[in-house]
Amino acid sequence: MGETNNVERLRRNDPKGRDSEAESRLSNELVATRREFVTALASRIADEHVKIEEIMLFAPAESSTDTPLYRLLAAKSREHYPGAGVLPAVSTGFTDSHFFREIGIASYGYGPFLLPEATLGSVHGNNERIVIENFHKGVALMREIVAEFAGITLTEE
Repeated sequence: MGETNNVERLRRNDPKGRDSEAESRLSNELVATRREFVTALASRIADEHVKIEEIMLFAPAESSTDTPLYRLLAAKSREHYPGAGVLPAVSTGFTDSHFFREIGIASYGYGPFLLPEATLGSVHGNNERIVIENFHKGVALMREIVAEFAGITLTEE
């Protein structure tokens, strides 16, 4: 399969192993059709006890980096975090952005927070955390971005 496949979640119902049911969710950027992907996956698994079920069927989508909003995100990021690299990336997680993209609204999974290497492993996991100072800086940056994009002036609280 020449697609990009990411395991999003592996889960077993009973932590003591008494249950015979397990679940795996795959995120797939299709090069082939969905039917071809499911057929190829079933062929590789080759187990009649394994059920393959499609639970979310959204077409792959992306937003252009040639927009005023993207340029503002990049400029503000570099202003607040000198030397920061700003580039598009593919996320293996879920986002609601596809709803907006489907109706022509550019959407970016932008997080204006510094994440030190020590906290990266906690993202979406047990004991997920963020440094409080970085959280406050990120909120202030996001307020700046929204205000500038909307053409309004922020007042001090």
